[in-house]
Amino acid sequence: MFNALPILKAATVVYILQISTGRDHTIRRDDNLTAALALHGVKAELHSSYAADQSVGNEILSRLADFSADLLVMGAYGHTRLREYVFGGTTRDIVKQMTVPTLFSH
Repeated sequence: MFNALPILKAATVVYILQISTGRDHTIRRDDNLTAALALHGVKAELHSSYAADQSVGNEILSRLADFSADLLVMGAYGHTRLREYVFGGTTRDIVKQMTVPTLFSH
């Protein structure tokens, strides 16, 4: 997020999306990133979502449409080939299907 600070400071609206994949459907709200961005003058809204019947990547894409977002900022992480083959990869899903410009940072 901090790599995108100049862009976020100029944004009209900033949403932080927190997604749970846990079986109990509960999401512990974490306002740490919202508070950190506020220290830099970025007012962000925290939203929570649950990826029940779809991948986290698809959940992100769905929320982007709901928010009418015009930019996605996200961390990009790689895993071993075996792990990504078995579990999939959010970064890979977004790269394959991105619907808005995306700023990846690692």
